[in-house]
Amino acid sequence: MNYNTNHEIITLDYFSHIELFNKKIRHKISDDFIHIEELQKLESQIYHFVNWYTLSEFSTIILEESINLGELFYIEFQNVLTSFLKMFLEISKIITLYPNNTFIVSESVHEIISTYTKNVNVIKTKNKNRSIYSSVEVPIKIGPKIFTLKLNSEHVSMIQTIFDKGVKNFLLNKKIRTDDKAILLVDFTTLKNENFLLASSKFHLNIIKYDRTVPSIWNKRTFNIIKNSNCIMENESNLLNKEIMTRIKLNQQIFETKLNSILSYENVLANHFSINKVSFWNALKPLFIRLYKRGFFEAAKEIELAKQLFRKYCFSKVLIFNEAEMIEQIILHFAKKQQIPVFQLQHGLYYDSPQMISETSFQRIIPKNSDFFISYGDSFKNYLINNGIKSNKVKSMGSIFFDKIFDSKISEYSYSGYVLLAADPYAFNRPLDLTVNQQNQYHDTIAKICQVISNQKKHLIIKTHPQKHAMEDVIAKQINPKIQVFHSGDIQPLIKSSSLVIVTDMSTVILEAQAMKKPVISIPIRDHFGKPEVFNFCPQIKSDELESWIQLFYKNPDMKNNLIEKGNEFLKLYLANPGSASSEILSFLENAKYNLNI
Repeated sequence: MNYNTNHEIITLDYFSHIELFNKKIRHKISDDFIHIEELQKLESQIYHFVNWYTLSEFSTIILEESINLGELFYIEFQNVLTSFLKMFLEISKIITLYPNNTFIVSESVHEIISTYTKNVNVIKTKNKNRSIYSSVEVPIKIGPKIFTLKLNSEHVSMIQTIFDKGVKNFLLNKKIRTDDKAILLVDFTTLKNENFLLASSKFHLNIIKYDRTVPSIWNKRTFNIIKNSNCIMENESNLLNKEIMTRIKLNQQIFETKLNSILSYENVLANHFSINKVSFWNALKPLFIRLYKRGFFEAAKEIELAKQLFRKYCFSKVLIFNEAEMIEQIILHFAKKQQIPVFQLQHGLYYDSPQMISETSFQRIIPKNSDFFISYGDSFKNYLINNGIKSNKVKSMGSIFFDKIFDSKISEYSYSGYVLLAADPYAFNRPLDLTVNQQNQYHDTIAKICQVISNQKKHLIIKTHPQKHAMEDVIAKQINPKIQVFHSGDIQPLIKSSSLVIVTDMSTVILEAQAMKKPVISIPIRDHFGKPEVFNFCPQIKSDELESWIQLFYKNPDMKNNLIEKGNEFLKLYLANPGSASSEILSFLENAKYNLNI
């Protein structure tokens, strides 16, 4: 296509920029129209916008059995709102510079730009939803090779129902022991929590496993784990009956009416969703409706399923890994209603830097509603105490994920001696992270690592964070076709068989590598996250210094030993009960009595 001098092309996202760049089509990027300071300010404003559900005008409409329906999706709303507002801010600046021009845009961009100008021509396109909430990637192993199958959320739900019904009859012989306490586990993935689930059979506990994200059983190994554990599976197929299905359909109609009532408060929403007295509500409205219409529809089912679950069992305790997602919020509500203590377990290695306190609070890593928190060790316990959590509400008991590492139960990969890169392009979906410059920096770092390791004649394996990857396989193949890239599957066998582990920024992989006595380093990409404690024990090597560092590493065995020793120091500081966390926590659950009023 030929463009005359009266035309200007401006890309609004990274992938469009890359496509035009590769085709050598001249264009501008929307990032150039705004300043970093504006993006930093936008970040703090997003926290305010996401809390629309706390507005007094909606205080009665939005509640269902005291559950705030808007709050159930605040994390997902933050994710889409961040991308939206960055684009909204950029378009407002572009319109200011080109007030009399005609704009040719996609349908999604039209929703924003029509707020400012009517000089718009719309090109119909297939809208690709890149939200991490819209799909799930499933590892498929065929012989020695692992492939990734990407499924949308609806297909995952259908497959989960089929699996649940298929194995139901094989496990019906498990009964509640009336003399033992009933403990509810919410979304405790079977494979990842294998040690904990199997260890539960040695305790006087009824373990009720409630999975709504991933099926409890999907292969022979997970079937055997459930069969040999002290677990009773609960899921949609067990809980649903005609009466509940009728209530779900009725609630879906009621919730749709609630959403329509909320949307009728145009002035309230327009006032809330505004920057510098300029409202962006009209542009946001279509996206808002799509998200919450689907969300309220899902919530109608999940609330009824949770109610049935709490009618069916008399739980003594509830265990969750996070407070922020819809399922956990609903379970938390019904547990509190029945005065059942809720324990939140630490799920990974978190950013404990001052710069990230707002984000960890928002994500409820610093718990908001849980009664108690079980931390990996005293280090994170002290972080929570320093950020307002009472000391008697936190207990250092270790990580149930790490038990199989210390028990030497991690299987080997098919070969060993390679360098493993654990990459995460979207650690946090913040405005600064969405800029072309930041994403270029990530891709340049991946390319640099690929080139350096290939130059050293070492084999490289790249493992991306589940559900989050960005062209790593394309970059790797351009540099060295022998580089392997995995987007799904368990990373621990890859760590165990590696000679060196590299991570981008910070990741729980650092702690996993240290636990397996592997040397591990970090390549910093983002400096606005601050410096968490782990980087006192794991060196950060800049990408332009990596080649010389790698050369020294393979020449000097002391470097490897020093890294492993530093890892041992951090493990002692950060991780309690290595190898026995599962049994310690189960014993605690079996014997502990708590007063919720302390």
